[in-house]
Amino acid sequence: MAGMESKADTGMKNNIKMIVLFVLLTIPFFQISILMDTISVAGKMYSALQLIAGAAVVFLIYRKRAFSRISPLMLVFDALLLVMVIAGAVNGGGIKRPLQYAFGTLMYCLVVEYGILEDIRSYLQANIALFGILTVINMISILVFPHGMYVSMGYYWESWILGFKSGHIMYQMVLLFSAAMYAVLFEKKKWMIFRISVVLVFVSSMLANNRTATVVLIPMIIFGFFPRILEFTKVFNIAVYGVLGVLINLLFVVFRMQNLFSWLIVGILHRSINLTSRTVVWDKAFKAIAEHPVIGHGYQDFQYNPIIYTTHNEALEVLFKTGIIGLIIFLAAFVIVSVRLFKNRKLEAAQWISVFLGGFFLMFVVEQYAFAIFFYLLLFAWHVEELKTLAAECCEYKTDKSYAEN
Repeated sequence: MAGMESKADTGMKNNIKMIVLFVLLTIPFFQISILMDTISVAGKMYSALQLIAGAAVVFLIYRKRAFSRISPLMLVFDALLLVMVIAGAVNGGGIKRPLQYAFGTLMYCLVVEYGILEDIRSYLQANIALFGILTVINMISILVFPHGMYVSMGYYWESWILGFKSGHIMYQMVLLFSAAMYAVLFEKKKWMIFRISVVLVFVSSMLANNRTATVVLIPMIIFGFFPRILEFTKVFNIAVYGVLGVLINLLFVVFRMQNLFSWLIVGILHRSINLTSRTVVWDKAFKAIAEHPVIGHGYQDFQYNPIIYTTHNEALEVLFKTGIIGLIIFLAAFVIVSVRLFKNRKLEAAQWISVFLGGFFLMFVVEQYAFAIFFYLLLFAWHVEELKTLAAECCEYKTDKSYAEN
């Protein structure tokens, strides 16, 4: 008994150490908007922390001799980011920003890979703790300052701890995904963490008037409270989500047939039929893309006017930054993991990874996000077949039978 307690104590201490390590490795890659907007040296501070975190994770992977286990998707990410760097050099945008962005993206992906392969339990717990705290603090800031805390972009007051309303979901999705994966891989009773979190995020999105996030979160709430629905894999799988994402992009962005959804856009969401002027933004984005259609403009902002610095569509953003070549590579990454997820669609982990990718597919229609913000989903998708095995390996010192049974 004493030996068992000793092992349990040692396992708990190691667990805490790993949680702290993963939090420290993750923080540099998720910039807190209020710091960036109010502290002049915050950008340089984050860059320095990314260098430290990057060096640390490379050392850790090297020490564990784990480079051979790194996902081949990293090569796809490398190719996409290389196109962006080349475009910046060729088309006059410079290479400093593309190199900085590429470094940050790849290092964060290595952090995710290290977390999955080394101690997936502690990694998920670290994400739940870090992004859970940020989500709660952000919601409090919305309740206390319903019209925003500070000026962002010089025009909007609708900015809180995590910035302008559409930016909140990037942090909150990591919380929700980690909570779902933890319940799937470890303790079923921990679904309560996901359920509380998804309701919290939904209410925050409603309060911040983020209609895109609100729509995407509704199916997550349904699946969270009634997860057995996902067992109907002929309906709820990555192939269906992918086809819906492509179809909606074609209907809205290319053929402009959003009138078919006026009942939702105008009747329920109370938005204009031009999707809050997004169709006009898309028109200008197409013209900008036509200037450098092959490799794009590099890592620079698409500027519609002094306020809008985004194409408001992920595919258009990729085309703008990396051209047709980059879009092909970008789509290839999704095709690769989609095949893997569809092959394993009966696995609960594959079902939930697909749900989150499907959520991003929907948000991609009217918003654009930095690559690193959702690349972690692709990495989890690549490892989907071995997630249960990896989960069992990191519970070696657990005496609770629930871990062993799961």
